[in-house]
Amino acid sequence: MVIERCPYFDRTTHIEVPDGLGTTQVDVHSYQLIVWITVVPIGVERCPSRSPRIPAIVDTGFNGNLLISEAQLVAWQHLDFKTYLRSRSRVNGEEIPHIEANLFLHPNKPGTRSTPHAKQSPELLELYGGVGVVAKGHLVARRLPLLGIAALTTNGYALHVTPAMSKKDYHKFSLTRQA
Repeated sequence: MVIERCPYFDRTTHIEVPDGLGTTQVDVHSYQLIVWITVVPIGVERCPSRSPRIPAIVDTGFNGNLLISEAQLVAWQHLDFKTYLRSRSRVNGEEIPHIEANLFLHPNKPGTRSTPHAKQSPELLELYGGVGVVAKGHLVARRLPLLGIAALTTNGYALHVTPAMSKKDYHKFSLTRQA
């Protein structure tokens, strides 16, 4: 199980995102499922140990792989998207450039959201069709990248969502790779 009992909340919370100069506090709205990823060029087989880990929202309503803003890609992942430009597609009627890239999904420490689990290796997700990159201020630009259902299902992952069963419990989700 790569993501195990990762909490999500019924209110807005915050996470700290490394930005190269320190950290930036980013809002996470109620019921958003957060995972930590690293975007890499195609052909990278192992996640570089010093690669930045960035948060992404698991969005089952987004039928693509990954949608990230150009500003996030540069500031958080230090990748120049023009180097890896592959194709273009339409999202909400707007043309979006796609880059040739894959991602690593970092395991969480079971029961926590904001700290990637250091003892387990991240898992490579091959993103057939690439990664959508939107310009800052674009209609579909988001506070956080969106990890879509296509990236999960084409790589054999199942999403399990469990609501809190008492006031002392918390909502949680897990991602498992199916055999």
